[in-house]
Amino acid sequence: MRVLPNEDQVMFRDAARRWVEQEADADASIADQWAKFAELGWLMIGLPEDVGGLGGDAFDAAIIAEELGRGLVKAPFVGVAVTAAQLLLAFAPDRLEALMAGEEKPLLAHVEMGAGGDPSWVETQAVKDGEGWRLTGTKTAVIGAPLADSFLVSARTEDGIGLFEVSADSAKLREYLLIDMRPAGDLVLEGTEAKLLAADALGEITRAVDFELVVESAEAVGVMQTAFDMTRDYLNTRQQYGKLIGQFQALQHRLADMFIELEQARSIVLRGLDALLRDEADRSAIAAATRVKVAQAGHFVGAQGIQLHGGIGMTDEFPVGHHFRQLIAFEMAHGGASRQVERYAEMMDV
Repeated sequence: MRVLPNEDQVMFRDAARRWVEQEADADASIADQWAKFAELGWLMIGLPEDVGGLGGDAFDAAIIAEELGRGLVKAPFVGVAVTAAQLLLAFAPDRLEALMAGEEKPLLAHVEMGAGGDPSWVETQAVKDGEGWRLTGTKTAVIGAPLADSFLVSARTEDGIGLFEVSADSAKLREYLLIDMRPAGDLVLEGTEAKLLAADALGEITRAVDFELVVESAEAVGVMQTAFDMTRDYLNTRQQYGKLIGQFQALQHRLADMFIELEQARSIVLRGLDALLRDEADRSAIAAATRVKVAQAGHFVGAQGIQLHGGIGMTDEFPVGHHFRQLIAFEMAHGGASRQVERYAEMMDV
């Protein structure tokens, strides 16, 4: 299992960290951020060389995701450069060149109401219509949906669960902001025209979702790291009763607990990435376990960060609360952490 990044990965990590610290603008348009991702090569970092990528893997993509998490960058890097890229790699590798150049931004639209984190739950129906297909159903909480120019949609046919491509121009999208202020949307399909990419796609969809579970967990570790750093710095700046509050032993203990949770989350992300790279039989179970542990750690670190900041931590003007909101959104996604516990138990037969 890899633990430390290699020389090239350190270079990409440092470049991403510099961009987040010096150039990332929370008010910048996602389109502008996306152009920068393509320019810096981040959209191709996790793809093999034979399709034009840099020869990296999920570990490389997770390094970029963690750094973007530090800065709460809203662009859906994981959704496009990891989840959608894995599906195109399996079913339409010729489309990856445009994705890596930042010219196309496909997103997986798979989650439905009632799915509860189960990748096999698909109620959207696909019906043959001449040479094409028409889809009917609703996909929910597609993060970054307003940015997408196409959607990779799962739908049920007479033969099983297939994967289809739907143009963003031909689908109805209900746009909204999530609790962490990231743009998202529900994709409403009402006999919408679609192109079939794969007739039997459940296995690859499940694999792509596993990648998403783990690499999004790396992103959440980045969010936690910044929340921890802000809290540590605040305790070493704020004075009460003539001394720094960071000198009070009780608060030192709470900061130590935050650090322990953060490092445990980082460790299980490494285990999850290892399961992805080895493509082990228990890959999905490990991905679910990774999601659970990171969600639990994120809730603890974010809540403690607000508590240790006191009243200022509750204000919208102070950034620690923004990090907590993104960690809560992470915890609630994919059916919530409790559902991922149930999935793990089912897959491990415990």
